[in-house]
Amino acid sequence: LGFISKTRSLSAIRMTLHQLSKLPTLWLSYSRIINAFQPDAVVHTNLHHIFLLLPILDRQRTFFHVHEGFLPTDFYRRIFKLIERKIRGFVAISEFINLSIRRREIPATKVFTVLNGIEVYSEHTVSPIRNERGINIGIVGQVGQWKGHEDLIEALRLLRTDLPFNCSIFGNGDEEFTRRLRDRIDECGLSSRVTWVGFCKNRTSMYSNIDICVIPSRSEDPCPTVALEAAHFGIPIIATRRGGLPELVNDGDTGFLVDKECPDKIAEKIELLIRFPDLRYRQGRSARVFAREFLTLQRMTTQFEAILLKAM
Repeated sequence: LGFISKTRSLSAIRMTLHQLSKLPTLWLSYSRIINAFQPDAVVHTNLHHIFLLLPILDRQRTFFHVHEGFLPTDFYRRIFKLIERKIRGFVAISEFINLSIRRREIPATKVFTVLNGIEVYSEHTVSPIRNERGINIGIVGQVGQWKGHEDLIEALRLLRTDLPFNCSIFGNGDEEFTRRLRDRIDECGLSSRVTWVGFCKNRTSMYSNIDICVIPSRSEDPCPTVALEAAHFGIPIIATRRGGLPELVNDGDTGFLVDKECPDKIAEKIELLIRFPDLRYRQGRSARVFAREFLTLQRMTTQFEAILLKAM
């Protein structure tokens, strides 16, 4: 995970250095757009872009919409302090990101939170009673070590063999890690129960075939979209207490939260939802209610606009 974070940081630095060579053109183009459009507010979403534009930013109408976490280093603390002096405020996509910004010595009065939201999907409710294929457990997203796929496979290994379950893996990832994961599935004797679906563009089709969504993330994911999507489809979620996930899953109500890298706890919650269909149905229904109130794009845009107006 540390390697991934450092690699991402090095990539951002290389991109910034490349853009430094084009600074005059960048500043001129940006100024022309701002002068022509005359916006009331300007929202930036990229760290190295806003950093390169610092000298010409209008402090009274500039905001930084922060989508990701950054390493807790003195380097990023200095960068965020420089940005803070040139903008009106930071808008975090979750309270987890809000806290990470304030830990860089940014005044709380300049940091706002607007939890991400998505479009409301068509009606779909997971039935508490499934057909003869049993309960389908789904994991959605990029396939990688930091996503906790290995923890889910180990959890499946721990489940009783007489439990009626299957597992679908949606998404693609690094070939070497995927190969290791496939080998582990074979070693655990789960080949007949695990299906590799790959990337699925049709979200309705995908979530219609999931009864329990597992998000065993090992990383501090700021606001995983899969948690929003699964909730909208009325699917109970088993997730780790990492990043913004505790803000998206109400433990015991819309799903369950477990500690990271604890396959035994994941297995325990999966078995509970398999054995008690009424609980699965109730949590899925609560997830949908929660999503329709707090995880919609309409709520997100309304709240974002209110924050901009109040700040200005």
